[in-house]
Amino acid sequence: MANISNEEIVAFSNQMVMILQAGISPNEGFQIIKEDAQNEETAQLFLQMDELAQLGEPFSQVIKESHVFPSYYENMVTIGEQAGRLEEVLASLSQYYQRQDDLSQTIKSALTYPFIMLFMMIAVVIVLVAKVLPIFDQVYQQLGTTVTGFSRSLMNIGMWLSKYSIVIIALILFVILLVIYLLKSKKGKKKLKVILTKLPFSKGIYADMAVSRFAGSLSIALKSGLDIQDSLTLVANIVDHPVISKKVLKCKEMVDQQENFDQAVNQTHLFSGLYARMFAVSVKTGSSDEVMEKIAQGYNEQAENKLENLITIIEPTLVAILAIIVGVILLSVMLPLISIMASL
Repeated sequence: MANISNEEIVAFSNQMVMILQAGISPNEGFQIIKEDAQNEETAQLFLQMDELAQLGEPFSQVIKESHVFPSYYENMVTIGEQAGRLEEVLASLSQYYQRQDDLSQTIKSALTYPFIMLFMMIAVVIVLVAKVLPIFDQVYQQLGTTVTGFSRSLMNIGMWLSKYSIVIIALILFVILLVIYLLKSKKGKKKLKVILTKLPFSKGIYADMAVSRFAGSLSIALKSGLDIQDSLTLVANIVDHPVISKKVLKCKEMVDQQENFDQAVNQTHLFSGLYARMFAVSVKTGSSDEVMEKIAQGYNEQAENKLENLITIIEPTLVAILAIIVGVILLSVMLPLISIMASL
């Protein structure tokens, strides 16, 4: 079975928290959860987990042997179980993966409309150049004249597109398949993320997402009872943003060399502005885990706001570009026709 989604992790974690709050052991909870499975595949998964639990396997080992949870989730559950804080860790993991899922859904919904607009814009331009312009060319020929300059170039492009329409359709299908690959496959998502972390308009959003993930993960690790060195060792492996990852590794290196954690964070500039000041205060008051959670939420909201602002710019820009392109194409063939009609 493939890895379960963030949404399914949230539902599972919340169910286990309620089971623990009711005084039921986590292994006994599998019997309850499997009865509420939404589909056959999930039911089969929980059945296998229940069978492992019946053999006396610890809850954390059952999670690992299911092979469907992220390694970070497996590690945090193991630590929480060993520290006797499994309920608290599961609740924190639920919040963490809920944020990840909310942000993923926001990105998907935000990108859907611009992609549709871009596809429509390309389709409209191709139809105009390949189908409409040749009709105007025939009209000019019947009038005993021809167009020159930019209008002639557009008509030549239209004739070329009509001649190689099969190739154009194949290229469009290839682009569609490429987009599906980038959005759906595991390798594709990684490649897309690398691309987006480098583009000027999106790198800030992904940097905020990475910092949010770092802060949220560190909060959970600290709540589970780990010291700062072990927490950084665990969290360093899940930050997949190249720039932020380097900062985290540098921070870990400084802490390993007996540097104070707050000084290491400040010198590596992991947090900025208000969040840096919040973190400095939290270290002095001994509430780093709680403040880390707030910082994670703050950066998560900041990423969402940047994404929304980007979309508010992209959408009208695409509409304006489409209107200009269509207008230029039509005017390029209509103005000569108007001149001809006026001279008759």
